Amino acid sequence: MARRFVERYGWTAFAGLTSLVWALPLVAWAGAVDFAPDAFFAAFFAACLFPAWVFVAWRARRWRVPGSYRWDPAQMSRPELLWGALAALAAIGVIGWLNAALTVDWGILGPGLSAGRPGIWAFVAVALAALAGCAAATAVCWRRAAAAYRLRSGVAIAGPFPPAAGGGREAGVVETISGA
Repeated sequence: MARRFVERYGWTAFAGLTSLVWALPLVAWAGAVDFAPDAFFAAFFAACLFPAWVFVAWRARRWRVPGSYRWDPAQMSRPELLWGALAALAAIGVIGWLNAALTVDWGILGPGLSAGRPGIWAFVAVALAALAGCAAATAVCWRRAAAAYRLRSGVAIAGPFPPAAGGGREAGVVETISGA
């Protein structure tokens, strides 16, 4: 099953997906250590899984087959790498915001919000604007990375509409980048 995944999606996608094996227990530890200081077993578990992941990911490099893959950094164009990295950075911002929101005691804001204190309301507004900004940046950067991939792969979609009777680019037909 792993070999078929590598053959279909490439080694980079396989390494990224399988990294969740050790990354998720590490995230669980980071989120739980504030509430239960004895939660270090999750960090130990992640530390034990990391060498196993490195071994599996390294071994999977031999399963690669020649071809064009969406997430192969060696094949990606510069704009695709840039927009992909920015999308990942913005997504990390969303995840970090949610992690912070879930591990903070928001009860201390209640009295200030009910009293109408402007400083507390401004804090909440800025925090929500930061979340919205990171989410919007993730969406925009992801769309631009996908457009750069379509440009690299040689097919561009001109529009969302079906072709009209006369055809043509403005009608939304799919054409190759070379204009054929």
